[in-house]
Amino acid sequence: SKKVYLVITSGGKRVGSKDDYLTPWLKHVLNFFGIKNIQTISADQMSIDYEGSIKKAEEQINKIT
Repeated sequence: SKKVYLVITSGGKRVGSKDDYLTPWLKHVLNFFGIKNIQTISADQMSIDYEGSIKKAEEQINKIT
């Protein structure tokens, strides 16, 4: 089975919030092509807390490596 890592950045919207239309759409398209093993790495709300967003994304990457 194929594994996909979605790396998503956002200036103000939180990934996974009700206003996040990109992540569910990408997962839907990947599922359509038979890819079910999807892991999301997000650096969201970068315009609000840039350093915090980068640190959170780095922590997510460290968990999977």
